[in-house]
Amino acid sequence: MNCTSKSFVKPSASAAACVASVLDMILTRNDCKEVMRKLHIDMLLCVARLHSGQTAFEVSGVISANDEEKGWPAVRILLKQWWPSWNLPAGAPPVLPIAGTAARVTNATRPTQSSKWVIGVDMTDINPAIGRCRVRAQRYFKLGALQSSIDVVRMAPSLKPPMGTTIASMLLVGTWYSSYCSFLMQLAAAGRAPAPRAAPLEAAACHKFETAGLAESAAKLPAAAVENDTVPAEPAVIATVELCQTEVWARPQEEVNVLLAADKAQSATHCFRLWTIC
Repeated sequence: MNCTSKSFVKPSASAAACVASVLDMILTRNDCKEVMRKLHIDMLLCVARLHSGQTAFEVSGVISANDEEKGWPAVRILLKQWWPSWNLPAGAPPVLPIAGTAARVTNATRPTQSSKWVIGVDMTDINPAIGRCRVRAQRYFKLGALQSSIDVVRMAPSLKPPMGTTIASMLLVGTWYSSYCSFLMQLAAAGRAPAPRAAPLEAAACHKFETAGLAESAAKLPAAAVENDTVPAEPAVIATVELCQTEVWARPQEEVNVLLAADKAQSATHCFRLWTIC
């Protein structure tokens, strides 16, 4: 779709109602941002796979697994059909991307001949549902300052945009493709596993060990008993030998010193041989 200016989309009523229902299902979860992102990515993959299969059926009359585009390339092909783009006339030299294009946002200094337009999405209908969110607000997504519109630059599984941008992307695709909404509701109703989160730094210092039981170490004979070659009548008191911290730290340094000395001797021998040959 070739356009000459930036597009602004008013989401359809069905898309707004669908996304609002999904938000109500997960608003109490602490990982709602990641869940919404994963739902959107999974739904794009499902829709692209279905659309690719329907296209193959129209051509050959039979849906074959070999004819379907798989993975994210199928999503790119599908989004390219819907997403408005800006193109220079054939044969024109590349120019710096104009304002309002995705290339202007991602690579403003690189000349290009085409780019997708940034799409503005009206958020007024979905903001009341977002305002009901009861979890802690994320960075760059403040519940008290909801925007009336959000720009969608691109969609990719590797991106982790703010939650508002994810919701705008869902509204956009739901407006373009009505079946997206019904599939999204089914996928959200099935439930989502907790999203893995980064563990706090103090958790890295916590080590857990399991053992069948603790036992005392074998008793050591006193030095006097070893010299006289006699065994005391009573077992010696078990002594725990603890190396001081400085000795423990000195051991690796001693090993390094030995290796450096050996390397230095080898280098000196090699240089002496070269000198005698010359």
